[in-house]
Amino acid sequence: PDVLIATVRSKLFRLITEKFEDTDGVLHIVTIKPELEQQFIGKLQEQHGVSQLMLSIAEINNLVTKTKELLDENEVKGFSKVTMVVDPVLRKRVSEIYEKFGLQVAVLSHAELDSKANFAIEGTLNF
Repeated sequence: PDVLIATVRSKLFRLITEKFEDTDGVLHIVTIKPELEQQFIGKLQEQHGVSQLMLSIAEINNLVTKTKELLDENEVKGFSKVTMVVDPVLRKRVSEIYEKFGLQVAVLSHAELDSKANFAIEGTLNF
């Protein structure tokens, strides 16, 4: 099911991008530092046919805390919508972590973005 969902989402890239654009027509995004994102990808494990992101409690805490800080910084700048963009294999797992901790941020993969959209990278998560 995860592969099917990712495939459908990638085909809906224009609609998804439009949904998350801010009122100024720009997609304001935050990303994860590439080296950290690669570490996360290395911690994906498949169990019972489902991939799991095997992060330590400290890593989960840092992910949630640092993301909240980035979102708060962007709220101060006046951006009403900021979206986290991650590697496609991480999207669902990162989104689940944010949901568990009540962090209200859309998580999209690179495959779900319209390459013709106006983007502004508003921060990069690192810890």
